[in-house]
Amino acid sequence: MTGAASCLSGIRGIGVIIHGSSGCFFYPATLLKTPLHCTNLIEEDIIFGAEKRLKKVVEELSSQYDLLAVIPACAPAVTGEDIREILSGYPVIVIDSPGFIGGCEEGYTTALGSLPCCIDEERPGVNISGLDLIDPFCRGNLIEMERILGHANIPVAARFCLDSLLSTCRPSPLTISTNPDLCGQPGREIGTALGLKNLESSLTGLATWCDDADIDPILDEIRLAGEAIDRACDKYLRRFEPPSTTIFGGFSYAHFAAELLSDYLDAEVTSVGCRNAIRSSRFRVEEARDMSAVDRILERDKPELVIGSSFEERQVQNAAFVPLTYPFRGMVRLAAHPIAGVQGALSFMETVLNACMDLRRRECRIDPHTSLQEFV
Repeated sequence: MTGAASCLSGIRGIGVIIHGSSGCFFYPATLLKTPLHCTNLIEEDIIFGAEKRLKKVVEELSSQYDLLAVIPACAPAVTGEDIREILSGYPVIVIDSPGFIGGCEEGYTTALGSLPCCIDEERPGVNISGLDLIDPFCRGNLIEMERILGHANIPVAARFCLDSLLSTCRPSPLTISTNPDLCGQPGREIGTALGLKNLESSLTGLATWCDDADIDPILDEIRLAGEAIDRACDKYLRRFEPPSTTIFGGFSYAHFAAELLSDYLDAEVTSVGCRNAIRSSRFRVEEARDMSAVDRILERDKPELVIGSSFEERQVQNAAFVPLTYPFRGMVRLAAHPIAGVQGALSFMETVLNACMDLRRRECRIDPHTSLQEFV
């Protein structure tokens, strides 16, 4: 349910209605911080039917949006009311995505598949996919991808899902992803921008489809970024040992982090704790969807560097920490940080090196005024 709400609430012109209790509404509303609506069902509605309450909310909102999306919570989904029949006279789509059918990725994909999208073969440019408001890097990824594509003289078409309803429903035939965990976007997916090597490969593929593309400036930028990361990591390793690292998060982001740290920092990635579907990897990947699994992995591996959410941060006392996935509690984040693209790779490695430097300072009692400026 939350994944479906995060997908649709990023599209201007769609009003999202959580058809359930206020408790079901509270979690996505506080997490996404976007305008959501709720039918606020109570016990009587579940027993005797919620048709009147649902119609009332839809009628109140129908004049404010081009399209309404109703997402039934668990209780209405179980009772089996024919919501499509009830709302047949309104501009409404119904997303069958209650919380018990899967995780956020499944809800996002289900919601996206419910939109009336039709590929516009004449629309120039490339779609940007994998944008999800629940993702702390969502807006930063969009800004970075618009910058990269602009420098490569490639127009941006639809932005899934952080765009207008009209643009979203008429995407171009080509798509580049910022988060491969969010699959199912319309268009031919050329590749992903997550990681420097993947970005280079994706831009090379796009250049074969876009006649006016000029990717050389971005390829130079990718090369310089790789050299900068390599130089900073090499100077760090002259002074300190590589950190043993445990990573938690969605598969794509976690695998990106593991590859970057392994390739540039020679880090020993002890485990990747995956919150969603596990795919093939050269690293040890295991399911970590609850705190008992997280505790078991951390107790076994005893890492020096933990990458994940504030849940994992609170479980470790003497390790460096880098945020990767929600929730980010106890920290202020105002800027739109990317993790995809050139700046995403640079920003992530910068954060890792600074966190490791802080840990080594505490261990070795280094002068607190020493910074990475000495190493770059």
